[in-house]
Amino acid sequence: MYIGIGEVLNAAAEDPSVKVAVLTGTGKWYSSGNDLSNFTEYMPPGGIQELALISQKVLNDICDAMIKFPKPLIAAVNGPAIGLGVTALCLCDLVYCTDNATFKTPFVSLGQSPE
Repeated sequence: MYIGIGEVLNAAAEDPSVKVAVLTGTGKWYSSGNDLSNFTEYMPPGGIQELALISQKVLNDICDAMIKFPKPLIAAVNGPAIGLGVTALCLCDLVYCTDNATFKTPFVSLGQSPE
């Protein structure tokens, strides 16, 4: 999913018909955070070290796409936001929240470091 967001933002940055980009969730959620099983189910040949490098590149690519986006980037937080969905909000130009928006950064309780 993160790769797709970066790709879409990069394409929108180059498209003159796009004047603004809005990030929002589907249904009752803005973002549900990482599915941690992705880190155990997909193990590249280089093991955990290669997985860490791949994950770092994906995170860098999405952050770069958001930071370098030349048009207004708006987040419409329509419900719970967890993990990267929360920490990436500071990369948006404007953040709107509904009354149902909540924010959780469970990194420490999961034994992880934040982005």
